[in-house]
This record gives sequence, structure tokens and C-alpha cells, in this order.
Amino acid sequence: MNKLRAINPELLQLEETQDTLKSYTALLSALRDYEAEKIKEWGEKVKESSQKNLDKCLLSESVTTIHVQPGVVGGDSEDNVTEAEIRTISVNFDPDIIRLLREVKYFKQVRFCWL
Repeated sequence: MNKLRAINPELLQLEETQDTLKSYTALLSALRDYEAEKIKEWGEKVKESSQKNLDKCLLSESVTTIHVQPGVVGGDSEDNVTEAEIRTISVNFDPDIIRLLREVKYFKQVRFCWL
């Protein structure tokens, strides 16, 4: 609008320009309303899924039993160990939380005023 005013202020006086500005203003308002609605829906969805995921354990443990032959690397030929347990701890980080963190990162990059 300011650029149009700077180029030729008389253009703003034309009836065609006034109609175009009304259409532009209506479209801009509709886009802002749509954006606000989508952000609100996203926020509600995030709140719901975040709480569900926060109730999960962050670390999980698994036990795997392996068979070890005596004399083979990892085996003990004197005690004839034939089974061993391997305990592993893994991070149980839900993909939804990773997606949420990425979305917040992108929102910050486009500098949404509500973040």
C-alpha cells in the first residue's frame, strides 16, 4: 500500500483501485483468520499429544540372551559359559515429540509473534 502511494498517489483515488483495495483487505483478513485458526488447532493438538507422550518412560531397558561357545571370543573356556545376558538401555523418544520440536523451530525461524 505504501509502495503504491509512493509510486503514484493519484492511483489510490481511482474507483478501480478502491475496489481492488477492498478485495485485498478482505483477502488479507481471511488469510489471517485462517492462519490463526490453524495455529490454534495445532496448539490444541500439541497439548493433547504432548501430555500423552510425557507420561511415557524416557529410557527403556532390554535384555538379550546370547549363546557363547567356549573358546570363542567372549566365551570363558574354563567355566564353560554357554549363555550371557546383554542389557541395553535405549532412549524412548517419541517421533511426535521430535516433530513438535521441529515445528517450534520453524515457527521461531519465521518469527511468529506468539512464540
